[in-house]
Amino acid sequence: MKNYGWSILFLILYSFPYGYLAMYVDFAYWSMFGYVPLLVVPAVLAYKNKQRFSIVVWMVGNVFSYLISRYLTLQMTGIGNWDGYFKPFYPVQLLLVISVLNLILQSIALYVRKRKKS
Repeated sequence: MKNYGWSILFLILYSFPYGYLAMYVDFAYWSMFGYVPLLVVPAVLAYKNKQRFSIVVWMVGNVFSYLISRYLTLQMTGIGNWDGYFKPFYPVQLLLVISVLNLILQSIALYVRKRKKS
């Protein structure tokens, strides 16, 4: 039961819409600091997650995070100058780019953890 609790906690933390948060902070406050949690939190979670089924939790959590971020990003379409703010990308395209970059960073953290473990 203890492992399921940790897996659910990590799944919830992975599922947070980090991509949307980063883009919203950038748009609303003209600040790049919103991208810091996007880069740091999931990478630290990937490094710290030592559960047996961590890869499944990692994949499902990242898919949920992307889908929630995509839904929220689409809800912002047409509000203010949201559509033209992230030039040369549309907001959904930028979300996809930063999500892929985030996955690469998390993969590096998982690789470093695995190398350190052996």
